[in-house]
Amino acid sequence: KYAIFGTYEESAEDALFHYTFCELSYEDSSTNTRTICRKKDVLSVEVLTELMSKIVNVSWDPKTQRDVANSDEANLNPDSPPYMWMKALLEEDGMVDVFRHMYPEAEGRFTCWHQQKNRRYVNEGGRIDFTLVDRALLDHVDTSSGSLRCGTK
Repeated sequence: KYAIFGTYEESAEDALFHYTFCELSYEDSSTNTRTICRKKDVLSVEVLTELMSKIVNVSWDPKTQRDVANSDEANLNPDSPPYMWMKALLEEDGMVDVFRHMYPEAEGRFTCWHQQKNRRYVNEGGRIDFTLVDRALLDHVDTSSGSLRCGTK
């Protein structure tokens, strides 16, 4: 069977980058700390989904992809600074992502897409517009107009 993986890249090295299993890290020169961006022997759910589809002809819908990503075995990178920062805000500071709280079943609500891969066309992206409030303020959020408004109760 012949299968083409990934997107067009400028070089073979660029094309293979997503299919390597080496650890990637960066050095923060201001603090002299090394942060792991990608753990060794870990694939992204996006790459795993593509491999499953093209090698064994198994398609995963968005819910299955999310279940795989959220499973304990996924071993996502909980050490990444953005993840640790957001986790601290939500758990330790008692903040709440208002949109996620009010619309827990919302699907495909992204504000940022990978432009080079044209992911906006297929609506695969991420959120960069978090509205975080203290848990005590949730009673003051009103969605009756169809949008999130505060201070109306």
